[in-house]
Amino acid sequence: MSKQERISYKIPFKLEVVKYAKEHGNRAVERHFGPPPTEKMIREWRKPEDQLQIMDETRQCFCGHAAKWPQLEVDMKEWITHHRNNGFSVSTKMTIYEAKRLAAEKGIEDFTGSPSWCHRFMKRYGLALHTKTRYAQKMPIAYESKVVSFHKILLDARKKNGLK
Repeated sequence: MSKQERISYKIPFKLEVVKYAKEHGNRAVERHFGPPPTEKMIREWRKPEDQLQIMDETRQCFCGHAAKWPQLEVDMKEWITHHRNNGFSVSTKMTIYEAKRLAAEKGIEDFTGSPSWCHRFMKRYGLALHTKTRYAQKMPIAYESKVVSFHKILLDARKKNGLK
């Protein structure tokens, strides 16, 4: 038996399927839209219809795990954005260390602060590890005239040596 690949569906498609299901029934939807959205999937999509209408249309909804310590993560996001706004780069080790400190402060005993937690936390909040970029070198004063004179020197040298 071949393994069937999982397919994710965007919210507008789900809402269209739910609307059709209200008018014609779940089995008719399966026949109309094809075998991938099965009757079971359609039943599952009809349950949270009001939530589907509220959600952002570009997301595949109800995917990913909810945070186990949401308030801790909100505080961590504030800490990271504060440090980044002040010009500091924040590493995963710094994030984990600060999260462990905040968890101890809040009395959360089962928080381990593993690198995988840090990765999932950053993914949930749309954060990324990035190094501080360096600013480009400032161009010298009157650099345009220097560039033009350099081009003239090159052209003169090419004419003198018979190059095209």
